[in-house]
Amino acid sequence: MITGTDLAILDFIRAHMTSPLGDEIMPIITMLGDNGIIWIVMAAVMLLFKRTRKLGAAMAIALMIDVVCCNFIIKPLVARIRPFDVNTAIKLIISAPDDYSFPSGHTAAAFAAFGALFFGRNKLTGSPNSFVGMNIYDDLSKHKGSIAPVGVQVLNYKEFTSSRPTVFSQKNLWLPVLVLAILIAASRLYLYVHYPTDVLAGMVLGTLFGFIGTNITAYLWKARIIKSSKRM
Repeated sequence: MITGTDLAILDFIRAHMTSPLGDEIMPIITMLGDNGIIWIVMAAVMLLFKRTRKLGAAMAIALMIDVVCCNFIIKPLVARIRPFDVNTAIKLIISAPDDYSFPSGHTAAAFAAFGALFFGRNKLTGSPNSFVGMNIYDDLSKHKGSIAPVGVQVLNYKEFTSSRPTVFSQKNLWLPVLVLAILIAASRLYLYVHYPTDVLAGMVLGTLFGFIGTNITAYLWKARIIKSSKRM
């Protein structure tokens, strides 16, 4: 029943929402998500800079979880064939993928990147000396003085708040990533290479992987700071 509904949605898109312009643009958009290269490069670049290193680490971890869970576990386990293999009358305008359909790998990777940036915008951005970035701001705003966890450099309230504009610029990185992630997800439907439920599952799983990646990164950074403080 689900597959039948999925195919009905895809057929509606094919009949009413395709155009020559879309046929030119959508393959380019979907190509951006091929093998998750754009997200891998983005994570690698972010890892190079101290200001964005935590977010880059969260994204990298989320992408690794995505590859293991989606490509090596879920896809072979579910073994769902592609919609163009069911409706053989469809002529694809891109090369036919040769792996299983569920979930959408392009979508999962894109939303893993989004999830890492979205959940990390508060948890991982902020002073490089804080445990969990902006979360410490709440404590600072209450005390209006200088506080610090054990082994962490004391931050003056004024010094911390003066850096907030730079921090907030990091907090907005998830917005353009979300837009691109949605476009990539839509392209998979437009091109008839995934069922809607494949894409929906990719969105949910990818966002979950981003959440997990963020929390793993926060834990590792906290452990690193505590370990460093014990050496002092």
